[in-house]
Amino acid sequence: MFIEENLDAITTPEPNTMLKAALDFQSNENLTLKSATNLNDGSSRFTFTKDNASQTVEFPHRIKLTIPLHSNEEARELEGRIRYRTNSDGVLVFTFSFVQNPETIQRDAMLRLAETIRAETKDIYQYEGQLKGR
Repeated sequence: MFIEENLDAITTPEPNTMLKAALDFQSNENLTLKSATNLNDGSSRFTFTKDNASQTVEFPHRIKLTIPLHSNEEARELEGRIRYRTNSDGVLVFTFSFVQNPETIQRDAMLRLAETIRAETKDIYQYEGQLKGR
């Protein structure tokens, strides 16, 4: 599972909070989703039922990860948004997207990498630009 394998990259909320929520969802996978409520603290509460018994799970809407975007790059904190919906079969589906535009994140990372290369190769002339098709 992604969360278990990347606990050290999660900075907010507490990694163990994310792990507990993920494990709670796994333990409820054969139950029926009764309700989903957005809470004032920026999380959602899901209530699952089976045979007149219910269980609740809380899950955050936002998560911060400290990860490198490219190999050998220094890790940086990125904020993501977790959204949920139910599909036509009533199955709970989660999606993740970065709060900042992914193209901007990539461009900024490439500019930082270019600056590092420029600083480490001062004696070599460098060309910058874009290739244009014919």
